[in-house]
Amino acid sequence: MLLAYFLLWVILKDSKKYFDKIFDHIDVWQIALKRIEFVLRLVSLANRINP
Repeated sequence: MLLAYFLLWVILKDSKKYFDKIFDHIDVWQIALKRIEFVLRLVSLANRINP
């Protein structure tokens, strides 16, 4: 995964616009994963309280 982003950076390093877009997508995925993790924790907590 990181290797793919590195290769993209090497290919597109002249275009800062594309480089910034890639990092925007990384941020979006990190936020999405944190939200999913939060929901899963709530679900597991609810399952413990009310099995």
